[in-house]
Amino acid sequence: MLEIKLNSDYKITAEDELNFALYRKTDKNKLPVCAKKSNKINWKFIGYYISMEHLADDLTEREIRLSDAKTFQELLSIIKELKSVLRQQE
Repeated sequence: MLEIKLNSDYKITAEDELNFALYRKTDKNKLPVCAKKSNKINWKFIGYYISMEHLADDLTEREIRLSDAKTFQELLSIIKELKSVLRQQE
C-alpha cells in the first residue's frame, strides 16, 4: 500500500486502486489522556481524492483556511511553502 509522508503534519495513502487518502497528524493536546501516553502517532482522516491534483488543491486550500496569516505577504509565504513541499514529492 502506498504511504507517503508529505511533511510533519500530513501523509497520503492509496487504500485501493481508485482513490488517494489524505491524513493529518492529530494534535496530542486534543487526545484523551490514555492516548497521550502512547508513543503511537494518531492520524485524522481528511478525505478521499480521485487524483493527486485534487488532493494537492484541497491541501493548499485547507492550509490557507487554517493559517494564522494576517497579511497577504504571509499568505503568499504559506502558499510558496506548500508548493515547495509538493514539488519535492514529484
